[in-house]
Amino acid sequence: CKDGSECPAENTCCEIAAGQYGCCPLPEATCCSDHAHCCPHGYKCDVSAGTCTKGSDVMSWFTKIASKPVDASVKCKDGSECPAENTCCEIA
Repeated sequence: CKDGSECPAENTCCEIAAGQYGCCPLPEATCCSDHAHCCPHGYKCDVSAGTCTKGSDVMSWFTKIASKPVDASVKCKDGSECPAENTCCEIA
């Protein structure tokens, strides 16, 4: 996601607050303007009705879930970790 967090495979990153992202449990989903829900790809959000619409098809919308922060640390061969953007080096 744009804030550095990540969502499970087959999920879509959607903004939930200014600069913060959550996950819609659908691939290539439409993120709704209420920042709490989403609709399947190709559907439009009807925020006033709380539904997803595509032509005459109407369905319930989906609730976004929290995204997870990406662990940016570097894993070293000995099991230790270094901060992101660093390289593991053996020390004597």
